[in-house]
Amino acid sequence: SFGSLNTSIATGDPNLLSINEWLAASATVPDFIELFNPEPVPVNLGGCYLTDEVAGFPTRSPIPPLTFIPAGGFLVFLPDGQTNFGHAAFKLGEEWGSIGLFSPQLALIDQVLYGPQSRDISMGRTPNGTSTIEFFNVPTPGTGNPGILGDYTVTNVTFSLMSPNQVWKYNQTANLDGANWMAANYVDAAW
Repeated sequence: SFGSLNTSIATGDPNLLSINEWLAASATVPDFIELFNPEPVPVNLGGCYLTDEVAGFPTRSPIPPLTFIPAGGFLVFLPDGQTNFGHAAFKLGEEWGSIGLFSPQLALIDQVLYGPQSRDISMGRTPNGTSTIEFFNVPTPGTGNPGILGDYTVTNVTFSLMSPNQVWKYNQTANLDGANWMAANYVDAAW
């Protein structure tokens, strides 16, 4: 409660984390690396390392202190060469690559090796945290991977907003502030 003393809570073992999903060839969303925590308590990743050079450069991207992954949850990093929070100081290769997660003592926690990637198709473990790796047509950064996830299955649904032969138009030049242009009876003949 407000004004009371801070109390510590139990945290989990980083050695149980897994690299759960990654996207290395994207045209529409940023590439990502997703970690999964199977434990019922949060895990402190501070002091751990992410890398794309498992054998030669394990300390490539240090994870800042007090970076927690929630209980039974996911944490996403953007491998875009930046060093600020939530980013990784490297970029993933589209042709092939490796991703490694190391402890502060440089013990390998988890690694994945991957081959050629397809645009906007991620790879990951299914179910979450297991050894089975699949391709996912719809990337799911920060959420459970497609496949059997407890009592539900993730599926893709496509809605057609308009028929292919429907005529539509837009107003590129006028300022429509204050106009009720979304009303069904709005006259758009001048567009």
